[in-house]
Amino acid sequence: MIRMQQVSKTFDHGQTFAVQEVNLEVADGETLVLLGTSGCGKTTTLKMINRLVEPSSGIIEVDGRNVMDCPLQKLRRNIGYAFQGVGLFPHFTVGENITIGLRLDGRPKKERLARAREMLALVALEEEFIDRYPHQLSGGQQQRVGVARALAGAPKNLLMDEPFGALDAITRDTLQKEYLKLQRELNKTVIFVTHDIIEALTVADRIAVMHAGRIEQVGSKTEILQQPATDFVRHLFAKPAEQLRDYWEAMHE
Repeated sequence: MIRMQQVSKTFDHGQTFAVQEVNLEVADGETLVLLGTSGCGKTTTLKMINRLVEPSSGIIEVDGRNVMDCPLQKLRRNIGYAFQGVGLFPHFTVGENITIGLRLDGRPKKERLARAREMLALVALEEEFIDRYPHQLSGGQQQRVGVARALAGAPKNLLMDEPFGALDAITRDTLQKEYLKLQRELNKTVIFVTHDIIEALTVADRIAVMHAGRIEQVGSKTEILQQPATDFVRHLFAKPAEQLRDYWEAMHE
């Protein structure tokens, strides 16, 4: 479980709030989507969980333990992190990229190789990719490797920051479906950041809508669509009305 209580992040000596008094609770095995426009604080919120950004105030707990009390290296190795742009090491092979965390943990080469093969199969890439380099992959293939790397250490919790945001629509749709398949198999606790409403509705168990550093509403897809709590949420979901109508009809076929 991931829990955030009254979490804020300020800059300029406390004068500017990037995130203000966020309260969230993500159950084991749940995918919670943080949805909002650029600059609303969703990525900052995500990064505070593994302390890529330090919170200014409030409490963040992962599996019952305050993240500020955890050794930083151990905390980050126990939370998978996948993000837009992937960040693969260009001079490492796919296999080496996937198992970089295991290498830092001192795992033997044979074990790392076996894990890399397992992870490639998990994200639907052929074993032959293991010796390729990032520049030899398509954008969608690179993103799959990024997800494989985030999962290689078998973390219980996974943070995903617009992982499919830079991809074309067809590849993005494919990877969203692959994500849902993976989640059914692995049952991770996931916080997934996106600004795309259809993506949020596709992958989420629940959605937390953010605006100007605050949480506007947290709820199921049905609650968000049928019972918007604020004018912002109502207007946000009114914009792509035709797409949402098609989505809603598909959900209830």
